[in-house]
Amino acid sequence: MYSQSLESTSSHEGGKGLSPYTMDQTTTYYTLGIDIGSTTVKVALLDQDLHIIFSDYERHYANIQETLAGLLKKALNQTGPIDIIPVITGSGGLTLSSHLHVPFVQEVVAVASALQDYAPQTDVAIELGGEDAKIIYFTGGIDQRMNGICAGGTGSFIDQMASLLQTDAAGLNTYAKDYKAIYPIAARCGVFAKSDVQPLLNEGAAREDIAASILQAVVTQTISGLAQGRPIKGNIVFLGGPLHFLPQLRRQFEETLKDNAKSFKTPENAQLFVAIGAALMYEDKTSDIDTLISQLANAKSVDAEITRMRKLFRFKRLRRGGRSRVGNAALFVVMIALSVLMIAPLVYSVINSFKPLDELFAYPPRFFVVRPTMENYSMLFKLVANMRVPFSRYLFNSAFITALTTVASVVIASMAAMT
Repeated sequence: MYSQSLESTSSHEGGKGLSPYTMDQTTTYYTLGIDIGSTTVKVALLDQDLHIIFSDYERHYANIQETLAGLLKKALNQTGPIDIIPVITGSGGLTLSSHLHVPFVQEVVAVASALQDYAPQTDVAIELGGEDAKIIYFTGGIDQRMNGICAGGTGSFIDQMASLLQTDAAGLNTYAKDYKAIYPIAARCGVFAKSDVQPLLNEGAAREDIAASILQAVVTQTISGLAQGRPIKGNIVFLGGPLHFLPQLRRQFEETLKDNAKSFKTPENAQLFVAIGAALMYEDKTSDIDTLISQLANAKSVDAEITRMRKLFRFKRLRRGGRSRVGNAALFVVMIALSVLMIAPLVYSVINSFKPLDELFAYPPRFFVVRPTMENYSMLFKLVANMRVPFSRYLFNSAFITALTTVASVVIASMAAMT
């Protein structure tokens, strides 16, 4: 049961502002929120008092329609035939909503809607999903920060790192409860993280410490990678599956953010929160569970649509590639010409060093030497021998500064890449 302050419909305006439960005088409607995430499907069915009468959370393994149909059948078995007002949200929900002709709402809007009831004073919401990570600021206007194409610091990253310890996410959480030390681990990329974790395992580091270090890496990546310098302060709410199922991850977030936070809250159904918010964003488009199940069975496969879109993007890339080959060739020619222009003075200087004085000052000047000589170098060595500061000191200073600059650049660049 969603035990927070979702008690009446008076503070919600869906669709045209009509209560979804009194659109006519004879039918009772229930609102169904469907959250299609990158790795999971979540559903939340709310009654007239906005209490959850059915909810579930299940991985879809890229079989979105089949998984959603299975969840709806579970709901039908529990509730019987009922009239519903469905709303879809989530990173993978837009295509499905168009197939099913069901309204779609953006995740940030769904979260904001649910927070109006659960925690209206929320300043920042931190949401971790299977492959998505978000920070939503509500103070001073809504500002959503989301990860890019890399899934570092998300649920799939945690699963991947847990497999290195031969456990799952829950086992990782259990290990992390008894940690003694935290090691630096990069969470921006799974490859970098694995290159940090594997040596720790080889050196015999405690699994408890490694597990806690992995979770701390998720915390660090979320704060530094998404907040990008904007403070996370005030009333903070944790949302999403990883933060719901992994209490140790929440504790490490709290420990890291405690200096600027007024309070930390985690909804009882944090893993369903976006689906609940979608259910609150109802419109006046009604259906029933049987109809949705039939539509899922008869609709064109979402996976097939995704494949088609990938082919389209690949075709566009090939077209861009066709044009870019000419551009690359032109760029190559320009770069070669610039390289020749830059190296020509150096080559000309070296050639001139072998010219006798009459050729050196001849007019018009000649590029190549006719009578090469070492006399200029002989004069140079005599001049160097009579210098007050040994020429070797100049060579050493140049080599030292070059080496120091190179080492410093490598160290600083490596530190920046691993954060």
